[in-house]
Amino acid sequence: MVGKRAASVFNRIVTVHFSKGQSGNPNDRPKGRKNKRTLEVEAVAAKIVDDPVVQALWLKQAQAGELPVPILQTLVYYRWGRPVERIEHSGEIEHAMQIVEVTLG
Repeated sequence: MVGKRAASVFNRIVTVHFSKGQSGNPNDRPKGRKNKRTLEVEAVAAKIVDDPVVQALWLKQAQAGELPVPILQTLVYYRWGRPVERIEHSGEIEHAMQIVEVTLG
């Protein structure tokens, strides 16, 4: 258990170290950049998905109805990313807006 004095010293160090509006490591990884582990997983997934031997095996498994979909889906997502979901509507936007207004109040 940390004593009151140690906690007080720690709090002073932390509050003095960071300026107002700044926290953490200012030289940290920029937003949007992937971390090392994600990059490594993507590289492994690319090797697996792009391998012609693996592709032939998947084709054979798909034809036999034995394709491991969750594993394949995960590898494909890491290789090319998730597909963008598109929502189509019938064009009756006024009715949809009325529903939203009633729901939100």
